[in-house]
Amino acid sequence: MKRNLAYLLVVVGLILIVSNSTVAEAEYYSINMDLEITDSYYTNIEDDKNKPDDDIIIDFEVNLEFYQYFYEDDNNNFIGTYTLFQVKFKVQLILPSGFVYEYSFLLYISVGNSEFRIYLYNHATESGWYIVKIWGVLRYTHISVYDEMIFDPPGQTGDTDPPEIEFITL
Repeated sequence: MKRNLAYLLVVVGLILIVSNSTVAEAEYYSINMDLEITDSYYTNIEDDKNKPDDDIIIDFEVNLEFYQYFYEDDNNNFIGTYTLFQVKFKVQLILPSGFVYEYSFLLYISVGNSEFRIYLYNHATESGWYIVKIWGVLRYTHISVYDEMIFDPPGQTGDTDPPEIEFITL
């Protein structure tokens, strides 16, 4: 009797283990990030009337796509989720003389399209072609993006205040 009961318990245990393994969930994800500098130009942001247009505005967009799917064998359903991600940005402004301003930011970005604006106060101090470069690295992944834009601020130079930067989301 005890032997039959032990045998029955082993069989029931095996049935439970096998039935639980058939409803186990498999998981995978898809991730993509794009970056585009949409505009870069000079102006006089702080309206210092006696000084030249020595400020630079940089507009850029980041599109982040992330899908995490959970597949359930019993229903054949896909369920997608998303969250916030850390993106490290590096911004370079290269003046015609070759002098480089470089700034870094660490931001949390949600899935979808995000627009940003950078104000570079008192940076346009030389005549000639300026180069703006922006890198974005999605933290904890191997995904990185890059874009650059070349533009020509005014030919005038003059007395300007020390450079400052302001970063905002649009």
